[in-house]
Amino acid sequence: MTFTLDIDTGLLTNGPLFSSSTTIAAPLNSNVPVLVQLVSQGLPANPNGVTYVSLIIKRVNNFTGPIVAQLMGMAQVMADGAAVLGLFAGGLLISSDALTADFATGIPSIIYSCQLAWANGAQAPTLCEPFAITILNSLFQVGGSEAPSLTFAGPLWFSAITGLIGGGATNLDGLATVPLPVGTRADFTINGGLRSFMLEAGAAAANEISPVDYNAETNNKKWVSIA
Repeated sequence: MTFTLDIDTGLLTNGPLFSSSTTIAAPLNSNVPVLVQLVSQGLPANPNGVTYVSLIIKRVNNFTGPIVAQLMGMAQVMADGAAVLGLFAGGLLISSDALTADFATGIPSIIYSCQLAWANGAQAPTLCEPFAITILNSLFQVGGSEAPSLTFAGPLWFSAITGLIGGGATNLDGLATVPLPVGTRADFTINGGLRSFMLEAGAAAANEISPVDYNAETNNKKWVSIA
């Protein structure tokens, strides 16, 4: 799941406005990669020195009740030893005693309420407006296969990238891809021209970019040009 969070307004965006009517889905008992890009006036930013980003899931109409799943303390994404501006990543474990109880009857899916929270070390967390997340019972079969997980992976803007290969913080292949889910789109400019690449699974072929942190077994990803 990829979110763009406007820290001036507290709104989540992903192409069109990400509203409380937007639903995302994830399978029960899975570990879902989560990526959060902080922006201000449409550009990656972190003017308030945010160091803490978390995601909390609770039952609908009971947000003062127990947490059914949470991702605490997402890590800042690093590239060549430096933090990528306003970019945080982590893994959301869709598993808890509360979820086990909710799905005990074998129901195929349940809608929950979800919020992102962010803060710096000296402030109380700020919360975005709740939005819907549908958790799918991973044991529920549809047409002989598990119900699919839906992923929103909007474009991320990397202002520091000015080249494709050569490693380091200014080249696409130097961007740390271990925390990035497949389907992540990276946008940047080279010599004033907009370039867009999609992170896909597999080893890089001709005219594709292999990340410096590529590993055939543990990080089998590549960058493919889409614009």
